Amino acid sequence: MRLSVVIPCYDAARFLAAALDSVVEQGVSDLEIIVIDDGSSDDSAAIARSHRGPVTCVSQPNAGIAPARNAGVRHARGDFLAFLDADDVWTAGSLAARLAVFDQYPSTECVFGALQQFLEPGVDPLLAARLEFDASPAAARFAGTMLIRRQAFLRAGPFDASLRVGEMMEWVARAESAGVVV
Repeated sequence: MRLSVVIPCYDAARFLAAALDSVVEQGVSDLEIIVIDDGSSDDSAAIARSHRGPVTCVSQPNAGIAPARNAGVRHARGDFLAFLDADDVWTAGSLAARLAVFDQYPSTECVFGALQQFLEPGVDPLLAARLEFDASPAAARFAGTMLIRRQAFLRAGPFDASLRVGEMMEWVARAESAGVVV
């Protein structure tokens, strides 16, 4: 079983190393990480290429998040696909918890984990005081919480490249129509 993690990246140099570290620290042995540098003007590609993990960095002209994720899927070789945005991190044990569901329920094709919002370190305390959000984990059908069998993803089809926002909501609706077992 090989797991491919796709990380679309656009001008996320200050966050990318932490995202990559959070994937490597999951402890999955048969892992590939594919960073799609989506036309960044910062050092994102250099950070990806110099990372200690099993990282492949592919650069393309800026096209948006859906085309970047789709490019990552095209380069992926894993039986399972996972997605993580370059400015997000996975908590310890995240992949193991999602993989365990596939073992427990073999007919499962897709697992969504929980999402937990956080403030990046160093946020101005005055700004932080004005931001309101619930920091407790919550079930979420976001790309960064999804782990899916490659064949199920392909059955539902790629992310809609014409959408600049909402591509995941549209994809989830198509996956449900395609009968993907979540």
